[in-house]
Amino acid sequence: MFAARLFNVTVTNVPGPPRTLYALGRELRAIIPLVPLAAEHAVGVAIVSYAGDLCIAVNADRDLVRDVDELIAGIEDDLAALDAFQTSV
Repeated sequence: MFAARLFNVTVTNVPGPPRTLYALGRELRAIIPLVPLAAEHAVGVAIVSYAGDLCIAVNADRDLVRDVDELIAGIEDDLAALDAFQTSV
């Protein structure tokens, strides 16, 4: 009755440092997250914050998720709606 795969989407949120980091005098400009796809998994969404910014990365198996662009557009639309709500309050 149960499928071999209990889930096929992984979402993770990692809070990064709130201030800018430096290495050898050079500023770390961004941290880009990545969720590796496990066997038979279709989508990974990784979110990381760093120095007041937020980076969201979507990793997908194109053979299983042919409409990943729609997922990304939906995330962008929802973030824009949250931003509009926040600035109106």
